[in-house]
Amino acid sequence: MKQRIAYWDNLKYVMIVLVVVGHFVLENNSGIDSASFKSLAAFIYLFHIPTFFFISGYFFKKKSALWNAFTYVLYAIATKLVMFFGKWAVYMIAFKIFNRQVKYEPVNLSFIKYGDMIWFLIVLAIAEVLMFVLDKVNTKVLLVIAIVIGCLVGYISGIGGANVIGDYFAWFRVLVMFPFFVFGKVAKECDLADKLRQKNSLRIVAGVVLVLAFALLLINPQNITNLTALFSGRNSYEVLSNVWGSTIITSGVILKFGAIIRLAAYIATAISIICWALIIPDKNIPFFTKCGSKTILIFMFHYLGLYFVNAMGWSSIIASRSGKLIYVLGAIVWALFLSVVFYKVPDVIKTKIVGKIREKKYE
Repeated sequence: MKQRIAYWDNLKYVMIVLVVVGHFVLENNSGIDSASFKSLAAFIYLFHIPTFFFISGYFFKKKSALWNAFTYVLYAIATKLVMFFGKWAVYMIAFKIFNRQVKYEPVNLSFIKYGDMIWFLIVLAIAEVLMFVLDKVNTKVLLVIAIVIGCLVGYISGIGGANVIGDYFAWFRVLVMFPFFVFGKVAKECDLADKLRQKNSLRIVAGVVLVLAFALLLINPQNITNLTALFSGRNSYEVLSNVWGSTIITSGVILKFGAIIRLAAYIATAISIICWALIIPDKNIPFFTKCGSKTILIFMFHYLGLYFVNAMGWSSIIASRSGKLIYVLGAIVWALFLSVVFYKVPDVIKTKIVGKIREKKYE
């Protein structure tokens, strides 16, 4: 059991570091259009958040589903408050102490519309509730149904991009991401991870596949420039057709064959998740494994580093190749710094708030 816990914590920690890097890469305010950053973002977005949905589905238990959903909502509220007050503090420091003339745009505290909310945590909460309701449905059948819905929902026009009107509680992303949650549950029932990991040769293949996927995105950015918009799962096919930059697949093809493209994306993501599951070590690694249990705290505070970098204007270093490397390494260092800070900090929401509520319920 300890090895299994260590294994999943190791996987979670790798993914949360990549979440931090992905946000730093995509949300810098340098104004520089970097093809290599687009490639890196596309590679990360191919699997990072879907892997968290997969892991949550893998450990789904009906008896704790509603509590998990409640916990995710509390995390979302706490994260939004950290972002709201943290961004203000960071920009004040940049302005008052470092004399930076920066334009401050406050974080919206709304929790209704997609663009104003911590969608990842809200969608996880909804996924837990959905699985709670649908738990009696054959899981493999449910996976097929979820994939079909995820493919077809993209034909609803107007969702995604700068237009978030109507995407309340990120319902669009709920439908697109839910298949990964179900996939995790199917994998647990089939004991997929353990069965695959028994074949050592597959680990080598998995590593090669991930390297080739990254290389493909890196060496051919002009033909695969906006895959992040597809992998993020937040855009309708109409929006994708407007932002697509590929000379291989035209905007007209996306509008007509969007469902097939989404299905291909599902398959590519599923393969990537399996590959990561194969190459991640299953032993307890000092510091590393423990940090995998702190991913929610790292997620909660990681935007503060990005706010500071943007406020100081440091993201402009990505104009050079060496600057890009320094910038990415800086994002990793920030993730490691948060890991050190929260290494021994208790999870207040989970242990203090939700834990006490549950204790009172069963008294």
